[in-house]
Amino acid sequence: MERELRGSIPELTRGDSPNITTFGAPDHAKFVFAYPTNRKSKVTMYFIGNLDIPVPIVTGMPILRTRPKFANPRTKLTPYFTVLESQEQVGPFAKFLILYSVPLAQSKRRTGASHYTEFKLAEEVPDTKYWEGHSSRVLVNRYERDVEARKACIRLHGPICCACGLNFETIYGEIAKNYIHVHHLEPVSQKRKKYTVDPQRDLVPLCPNCHAVAHLRTPPFTPAELRNLLDLNRQ
Repeated sequence: MERELRGSIPELTRGDSPNITTFGAPDHAKFVFAYPTNRKSKVTMYFIGNLDIPVPIVTGMPILRTRPKFANPRTKLTPYFTVLESQEQVGPFAKFLILYSVPLAQSKRRTGASHYTEFKLAEEVPDTKYWEGHSSRVLVNRYERDVEARKACIRLHGPICCACGLNFETIYGEIAKNYIHVHHLEPVSQKRKKYTVDPQRDLVPLCPNCHAVAHLRTPPFTPAELRNLLDLNRQ
């Protein structure tokens, strides 16, 4: 199961205990719970689901069964279960989970030490997130950014990535003149309140690639650290 899931979810999380194995996705609640049966060839799988949402049809998928009752919130989150009876059913079931259960897994805030995670700019987060044609609502905190501060940053620093030196106009021509992302050296989300932005001190221009890599870590990589990464990997 892990191999089939990891092909689509490289950062898959797995938890093992004597009686259960669980799988989760980055920044999401665990979406499937595996319980071995007395027969080693069979495994009962409970997974995140919603009775009001049609389930996708996957060829080779084992029969889905509905819980006879929902005694508590945990059972309501996993209204369906199935029994894997052969290795041939593992691949189709993993595909089913990726199409159905992973999108339904509740978002979970990650805390603690610095970590790497998928980064999306606030302006790039849509109202709906799609997983192979199945849509689910994603709620995010969106923090307002001052358009004039962005313009001032580009005017002061120039439309050139301060990490890799990319200037879009030199590559794409007039259509990309002055195009660049503007990066807050201290993330706006950490402020959690209105504050005065100094375009010279608080903002820097970064190309989309460097901007995304900067946010692969919390706290973000600084421009100097990004340049060091580039230098190390160019050698």
